[in-house]
Amino acid sequence: MLVQARKWTKKHDPRAPKLEENVKCALFLRGKMCNATVSALQAELSMLKKPYVFKTPGHFAIHPFDDDSKLDEMSRRKDASLICFGTSSKRHPESLVFARMYDHHVLDMIELVVKNVRLMSEIRRSMKQEEQEEQEEPEEQEKEQKKEQEKQEKKQEKKQKKQEKEGKRPDDAVQYDTSDSEGDEEESEPEGPVPNERVPPHRVGLKPCFAFAGAEFEQQEEYAKLKNMLIDFYRGEVVDQLNLANLEELISVVATPEGGRFTTYRILLKQSSNNIPVVVLREVGPRFDFEIHRHQFASATLAAEASRTASAPTKAPKRPLVGVEGPTALREAEQQRETLAKRRRTAKKNVSRNAFGETVGRVYTAPQDLDKLRRQIKLPKALRVGKKKPTEPQGADAEKADAGKQ
Repeated sequence: MLVQARKWTKKHDPRAPKLEENVKCALFLRGKMCNATVSALQAELSMLKKPYVFKTPGHFAIHPFDDDSKLDEMSRRKDASLICFGTSSKRHPESLVFARMYDHHVLDMIELVVKNVRLMSEIRRSMKQEEQEEQEEPEEQEKEQKKEQEKQEKKQEKKQKKQEKEGKRPDDAVQYDTSDSEGDEEESEPEGPVPNERVPPHRVGLKPCFAFAGAEFEQQEEYAKLKNMLIDFYRGEVVDQLNLANLEELISVVATPEGGRFTTYRILLKQSSNNIPVVVLREVGPRFDFEIHRHQFASATLAAEASRTASAPTKAPKRPLVGVEGPTALREAEQQRETLAKRRRTAKKNVSRNAFGETVGRVYTAPQDLDKLRRQIKLPKALRVGKKKPTEPQGADAEKADAGKQ
């Protein structure tokens, strides 16, 4: 059983190299000095990567750019090829280190100093406050309209009293029809701002869209590597087909002269007069500004070796026939191949078919040596037959034997 288990693990080892590799998992670590904003930002970045995430409790005294051996050990232990390490110190305040592994060794590393962090919880609170304000605004507008109507009625009453004192008839008095004006006001009355739609919560396993804006992503090596690393970080499972209705998230990375900005949006599809829906973007978070500080990239040869992929085994091409030219000759060659294949099928010896269409085979075996077979079988002690020792001749037989020897 032990041998079978070893063979199975050797054949089905999840960490062994494969033609189609597993989905890259990300490991989120916190340094010895890590404040609340960095840890909260790490938690929300891990939500975008779920379910391929490993989280380790506690803090680790790791300095990635000085000694990366601990990162190698942690990636080997968790079988994670992506690492996000968060620290906060005087020299490097509120920084995130994104690392990519190859054969459980650090391949690329880049450090981002984050600023102006806005989390999902803060954005949700602000959206709720906006909804409450939008609900309160119509009530305030109604109160203002009532006050204006009361003012207009008071003015009309004052004018009528003045006209009566001057001696004008009430018929000749100017009558103000408020019906038309009220109707006009109702028609021209604004409906009020449309309340914010409730954004659905983040779903696990979604594939986000990426939008990179800025010439720096093509001109500078640091930004190009950051772009490649972020795509690799949130790539997820590789699929052949994708349902456009499930594209619900957009990660926008904009390069600025100070560094860049990372923003996450939710894609909402609304109905339109045409068949094509209207696309609306709602910010859901997290959002932060960053600056690229330290980086460590692999050499060209190591990067080429890490990005090399194994080609799938293909069937060997058919041997071309000698002296075959033209379409008619190709047909004849195909016919020859078919006939040869039929002969090979029918040339099997001792194989036939019965009346039910079942294949029947005749097997010839060599004659068995039962004595040899008996020797190989280990019999119990009671059934063993000992070898007979030769007995010495006695009496007349012994005398004959002595005479023969002389």
